[in-house]
Amino acid sequence: MARRPLTIEQKARLLSKGLSASLGEIEHALKRDGVFQGTAKARGVSAVIRVIVRAKSPIPEAWAMAVLFDNERIDGIDWHLTFDDHRGPKFPGRGWHRHVWKPIGRGNHREGLGVFEPRSVREFIQNGFKVLKVQLGRSGKDVSRQLSLD
Repeated sequence: MARRPLTIEQKARLLSKGLSASLGEIEHALKRDGVFQGTAKARGVSAVIRVIVRAKSPIPEAWAMAVLFDNERIDGIDWHLTFDDHRGPKFPGRGWHRHVWKPIGRGNHREGLGVFEPRSVREFIQNGFKVLKVQLGRSGKDVSRQLSLD
């Protein structure tokens, strides 16, 4: 049986997405506003890809992140006490999960993340971006870790 070709949304979801912001810049925005929004680029994708991280509360279960493609969520991570896992009843639907975009039903497919237990906003960003394939940029704020050649 032949597989259907991937939609551009599915391709964008699966590709590595480069964000120009550094970890420090994201943390600064979250401390200031509780929300970070930035644009990312993926090879071969011309549409606007936005990355949003929300951490207005110190409670991890209130944190969320999303990847939007032309203003539609194609991927994301958040926490719910219970949810229906799109893979069926064998998969417990509680806690941290990912929103999986599919052509039918769009972003309404939730998939448990298993061992995903961030203890800090930094951990949430780093571990969540690994899952969502978002690569952080570098800025002058991060250069302090490099050795001087003086």
